[in-house]
Amino acid sequence: MIVANFYHLKNTNGLFFYGVDYLSEAPEKLRRILVRPSMLAATARAFPGVDVIPCTFGQLCAEVIRAAKRGDFVYTPSSHPLPFISQQMIVVHDVYPFFGAKGKIKELLLRLSLATSGCRVGYINHSDARGFVGRLGVGEAKALFAPNKFPSSVPLAPRRHPSAGPLAVGLFGTDSAKKNYAQLFAEVRVRAAQDRVRFFVYGHRTEYYEQLVQQFPDVALELVESDKSSMSAFLARVDMIVSVAEHEGFGRPIAAALLAGLPCLLVRRPVFVEFFQDGAQFGADIPDVAERLLMAAASPAIPPVSYTPPAAALDGYRHAVAYLQAEAAAG
Repeated sequence: MIVANFYHLKNTNGLFFYGVDYLSEAPEKLRRILVRPSMLAATARAFPGVDVIPCTFGQLCAEVIRAAKRGDFVYTPSSHPLPFISQQMIVVHDVYPFFGAKGKIKELLLRLSLATSGCRVGYINHSDARGFVGRLGVGEAKALFAPNKFPSSVPLAPRRHPSAGPLAVGLFGTDSAKKNYAQLFAEVRVRAAQDRVRFFVYGHRTEYYEQLVQQFPDVALELVESDKSSMSAFLARVDMIVSVAEHEGFGRPIAAALLAGLPCLLVRRPVFVEFFQDGAQFGADIPDVAERLLMAAASPAIPPVSYTPPAAALDGYRHAVAYLQAEAAAG
């Protein structure tokens, strides 16, 4: 059986839905999910009928120890292993949390936990996370390519004509400055194009979002709270998606947009190229993305796009799911 450690997930972000996708493949093999109290309701909604346990950190440790004694497999969809527990799997999504002084401390703690546990380490992309996992000292036998599940998506209605008003641009995520929205808005401002573009950001009301509102009062920016609006409803209200983020692990919402036929304009980063090469448009840097964005705002039409997920990522997901289910059966 599987005991899922969701304790380190603080909101319904990409890591949360990543874990939901994997565990939903075989809910009958899921014994319980360990969460912080603030995530109890959201997790219970995602897993009706499953035992969801709110924990303090001490209670989390006690639950994991009991799971290990029972022979359960501990699955953690984030990079937080507990030491001395070999029957567990964690997942590295990106390297951004390990930057800076605090990041170095996090990396040291991660190295220590990995060295004492010898657990399995999933990585969600080859272009960034895989190299970092290798530098942590994790060999091939313990590393596992475990990419995101590509979401199902319904094709959207044809895009409206841009002359109907400002171009409606969708942005994904409000978690941190790695999204680089400030740089994008500054490029729009320097081109005096604030009246040609309206931004809608799908995420949570965070300190980072509030800072953007204060810094760019002249930029039309509206928050669409992801806990109150479905992804499909959000995609239906925008004309295209833009991302200028660095150090993204995957980009699940971008995949959903492309599968729905919605144009996506991305800054050229290795992770984006790995997963979205055959469907997205790419700008060389943020100024180039801004120029292309304004060209789209002035274009006579916004045609839908065609996109097929890369076979390597689809195969990687199936293989990782099979591994997790085999471990659950063995326990």
